[in-house]
Amino acid sequence: MRYARQTMEFWDSIITGIWNGIIQFILAVVLWFMLLGWIIHLWSVIDAAKFYERENR
Repeated sequence: MRYARQTMEFWDSIITGIWNGIIQFILAVVLWFMLLGWIIHLWSVIDAAKFYERENR
């Protein structure tokens, strides 16, 4: 049962990461047309910092 839970957590994190990436990409394209692409850049930097902190505990 423990293996199944770990597998589900793995796939849940993969799917969440993919959706986060898709949303960031779409918003980046839209906002670059309005010259606000730097907002997505900051969001990506903060997201990467949170991921790095979580992975290196």
